[in-house]
Amino acid sequence: MSAGSVCVYIVAADGTVTDSKTVPDTKKVLSMLEGAIEKFQLKEGPALVKPAPQSARPPAGPDALALHLSAPYDVRQGSWQGFPAETWLVLEKAEWLMLLPAGPRESGASWDIDPEVATRLLNHFYPATEDTRGDQIDRNQIETASLKATVESVREGRTRARIDGVFSMKRPFYPGHPEHKPVQIDATIVGLLEFDRSAPPSLRLVTETATFNKAKFGVALRSVP
Repeated sequence: MSAGSVCVYIVAADGTVTDSKTVPDTKKVLSMLEGAIEKFQLKEGPALVKPAPQSARPPAGPDALALHLSAPYDVRQGSWQGFPAETWLVLEKAEWLMLLPAGPRESGASWDIDPEVATRLLNHFYPATEDTRGDQIDRNQIETASLKATVESVREGRTRARIDGVFSMKRPFYPGHPEHKPVQIDATIVGLLEFDRSAPPSLRLVTETATFNKAKFGVALRSVP
């Protein structure tokens, strides 16, 4: 196989490789699988591994705020653009309190969300790139990370605020390749924050516009009780 290819292999019970194909060529891979069924006279049976979601809410205490983030490309084709990037974030109480204003706010009042927690969230606003271990945000070069909240209503002690934000950074597509120039990422963001201070807030953020170099993508972040 050519260097850098992602391949699928069919291995016999004795460990020998009976066939292989590069993954992006879907028709050839399906043909290979059908050929293996015929060659080994395979019969349908129960799944050896029960299908289950591959992304689950991480363990978090009752005072923590768990957030799920998904970032698909607008055009979903090819090995990198076919599936959304996905991750989970957990903010402990000391962190999610930084989302809230210092004191009560009336309708129309606004505040800037603490830059530290804003950066903590927006550091993950990028589409699928090559990561060799988890979320490699260490190669992000943040230029702007700003979230501003404006109170829309206060009812029975619960505050509902609109969030507007802007974000820009540079990020190399591949890790460990200094010869590759970092790619520009720019996004505008809107969202809703609902809270009463007695429990973790409800938070939802989405991108209105987002580009990774010339490619358009989107991000949706939501709190999961």
